[in-house]
Amino acid sequence: TQMKNGKFQPKNEDDEKLFRMKGFDDAAIGVARQHGRPPFIVYDTVEVIRILARQFKKSGSENPTEDALEWFAYNIQGAWVGEGTPAFIEKYGV
Repeated sequence: TQMKNGKFQPKNEDDEKLFRMKGFDDAAIGVARQHGRPPFIVYDTVEVIRILARQFKKSGSENPTEDALEWFAYNIQGAWVGEGTPAFIEKYGV
């Protein structure tokens, strides 16, 4: 898997099968691999919430960040879509 122009680009057939969140390529950090498990995409939590907040703002939300946080927690981070369910990382300021 690689990033090209800031966008997720599958590099082989297995990567093409990864579960991708439509509209969130800018938040994709990369692919995680663990022994005995299929690979899965890792997203930057803060960037996912920023993207959601922009969407909520466009739709007229009075509290787009709050709505984004709630939507993320329940509908994205709280979802299970099988073995390829994405992970969400909160980066440390290292």
